[in-house]
Amino acid sequence: MTQKRNNYLQLRKQRPVAWLLLLFAGVMIGIPHCVLPPPPQVEPDVPTPIFLNLDLIKPVGPGPVLLERAITSQVLFSVASALLNGPNLDLNYYWFIDFDVNNPKQADSTEEDFLLEGCHGSLVDNSGAAKTATLEVLITEGVLAFIFDDNDPRDTLGGEPIDSVRWTIIVSGVPDCAQGPPNDLL
Repeated sequence: MTQKRNNYLQLRKQRPVAWLLLLFAGVMIGIPHCVLPPPPQVEPDVPTPIFLNLDLIKPVGPGPVLLERAITSQVLFSVASALLNGPNLDLNYYWFIDFDVNNPKQADSTEEDFLLEGCHGSLVDNSGAAKTATLEVLITEGVLAFIFDDNDPRDTLGGEPIDSVRWTIIVSGVPDCAQGPPNDLL
């Protein structure tokens, strides 16, 4: 009888382990049939297109902008007042003079407006011959980068849309860009 009793006690001690194994097996079988809620839908950030009223850019007009090679000759270029999106967009402006895709260089300015002076380094020509130049502004929400996969290597890191405005500039005159010596005779 003691042998039966010992067997009975051993089985009784193993019963909780058997129940745990049975419960675990039941849970594992039921997991594939369990319905979990779908993951939350995350809307991708869609860049806002940029809309410009070309009648409000400065200077406005179909013809070229005339500029003399002189310290006092300057023209203000602006597109900020032409934006139809309103002031809610955080835009970046990249101004280029005669951008060359074969020899790309950083923007001449990243300000909202651009003051082009007749004595700008890329416009001065000592021969006095007239020169035609192109001023271009790229407007985007993104950060401009040079990505050499396309004809124009200027693109944004995040693929944000880029809008651009171009002006043709005719620069003429013999350079009068030297500043006189400072007057120290006071």
